[in-house]
Amino acid sequence: MAESRFEFNGQDLAYFRHPYNRAGQNMRSVEVAIVRALVRGREWDRILEIGNVLGHYLDVGWPVLDAREKGPRVINADVMTWEPDDEFDLIVSISTLEHIGHGRYAGLTFPDATPAAALARIRSWLAPGGQAVLTVPLGYNELLDLQLAARDMPVDEVRCMVRVSADNEWAECSLEEALAAERPEGYRWSVAMAALYCFEGGHLDTLNLGAGRRPIKGAVNHDIVKHSPHIDVAHDLNVLPWPWKDNSFDRIVARAVFEHLDIDLVASLDECWRILRPGGYVYLKLPHWNSDMAHADPTHRWYFSVKSFDQFDPERRRGREYGFYTDRHWKITKGPRLNDARSSIHVNMEVRK
Repeated sequence: MAESRFEFNGQDLAYFRHPYNRAGQNMRSVEVAIVRALVRGREWDRILEIGNVLGHYLDVGWPVLDAREKGPRVINADVMTWEPDDEFDLIVSISTLEHIGHGRYAGLTFPDATPAAALARIRSWLAPGGQAVLTVPLGYNELLDLQLAARDMPVDEVRCMVRVSADNEWAECSLEEALAAERPEGYRWSVAMAALYCFEGGHLDTLNLGAGRRPIKGAVNHDIVKHSPHIDVAHDLNVLPWPWKDNSFDRIVARAVFEHLDIDLVASLDECWRILRPGGYVYLKLPHWNSDMAHADPTHRWYFSVKSFDQFDPERRRGREYGFYTDRHWKITKGPRLNDARSSIHVNMEVRK
């Protein structure tokens, strides 16, 4: 390999080299580098890998979904039928999606599996603000190539690369250029690849309260002060009303925010209700009252149980009996549930308007 580095999506990355599967001689040299940079680029709470690939090259500490391979942390299940117990902040996959419903994998466990159908299920497992990136070779699965060419895949962004030299150098290119790339005689690996990006929420108008160091791409990212360029609005949420008009957003994400406020949960949710559109929802992550971590932070003002939200939903018993706290009502659509460490509560609620 003549050059030791390549450019991709605004990043300067080192080609990945490893003897397993001759990673330095083929597409692995760029796709592993791309996914590794994403994994290491920030702290992710919950990662899932589709297809047991990275474990052959790196130390991984996350679960891996793979229909056939055995190994530590590997869940042997089919992507078309598996139901996760949790949502994920990051889902990655390297050269796996193209096998679904194709060749020797056709009809393996789910007869009507296609890459597009599998990708739709995968993106449904993303937590609010989560993202997925799946790398695939082009020129291997004709259906996958056709769906990409027709823009008929449930993805938000597609970025491509093509092999440009016998020294296994790669360069960014358009999807059309990647699909038209021809493999040289005698070379047995793919010479073009696509990285498929999915962002939870798609094009919903999203408000990310208390974004901190975890901005959501495409959202209005808020914090109490503008400490970073990604903060769009700086405002103290204790000051009411909040600086957004009625019916401004489809979704609000508030992770580890409301427990720090002087105003109580009723006031916070009333403001969320006001600025959400009909059908909009709020996702909350809050400290569980019985966790040491909840009491370790001296700035926490409030603690919560899985019953703390029932009185906001008139379909719940406590909502029917104690719904007089506010006339701004909600429907609990997911949760409340505790995380595995039993330190946090996660809940999704839809406005009733």
